[in-house]
Amino acid sequence: TTLFRSVDNEKKFELAVEYMKQDSRYQGITVDNDFTVTNRTKAFIEELDYGQVLDGQSHTITFAKAGEALVLSNYGTIQNLKICSNASCARTASKDSEDKTKNSFGIITNNNYGTITACAVQGYKDDEGDFETTVLSNAVYTGGIAGYNRGTIDQCEVKNTTILWNNTMAEAEKNEAGFTGFIGGIAGQNDYAGKITACTTEQVTVAPRTGYMKETELTAYMGGVAGVSQGMIEGGTVKGCMIGNTSDVYGGEVGRLYAGGI
Repeated sequence: TTLFRSVDNEKKFELAVEYMKQDSRYQGITVDNDFTVTNRTKAFIEELDYGQVLDGQSHTITFAKAGEALVLSNYGTIQNLKICSNASCARTASKDSEDKTKNSFGIITNNNYGTITACAVQGYKDDEGDFETTVLSNAVYTGGIAGYNRGTIDQCEVKNTTILWNNTMAEAEKNEAGFTGFIGGIAGQNDYAGKITACTTEQVTVAPRTGYMKETELTAYMGGVAGVSQGMIEGGTVKGCMIGNTSDVYGGEVGRLYAGGI
């Protein structure tokens, strides 16, 4: 018999993950109510395995401040979950590292090899009701849903979100982190086996943190859906988004920035 653990706060979520690790009968987590996490520095789940399910049941988890993805690597199914988040993370690993968790960052998962369906991400509202930055990352692969996608992302949306590549930190760490960043509204990289279908980005800014690529040798690829894609992107909408430089660049050495709507 497959058992699910119900959660409605941070502590219960942590406990549910421990049940899944220690008892193979527990293969799923359901979110039964909206709840808020004030300051989270690590992922709730390191690896959601094949056959395991995280079902948000259309509820919202709000992160006032987050330093890591909800799930480091997803091989199972994440569905019907809404995330409001103000997140910032730092990476120093090589782009060529086999461990993608060390050079990718996304709000729901750093690396998706499974299925993410009917999930939504939007910026965290401050006390005055203004949306704050959702993603600030120097990771090689950065996305609103997933940093790196080799699975399926279907019917997901990212709204009212600013996704900033921390190019100043990437410049400082370039000997380790590489010279290139891939930043997308849905995924930083959609690999050859990846599928992004019927997804929406609306009122999303994807840009360098400084607003431009200047005085740098870095290269960045930015898109409303994916920073770079060797896989399939089908259907979906990009609406009211700003992709690429958000400030004018005059003089000095200008880095290479490739920006596209998709």
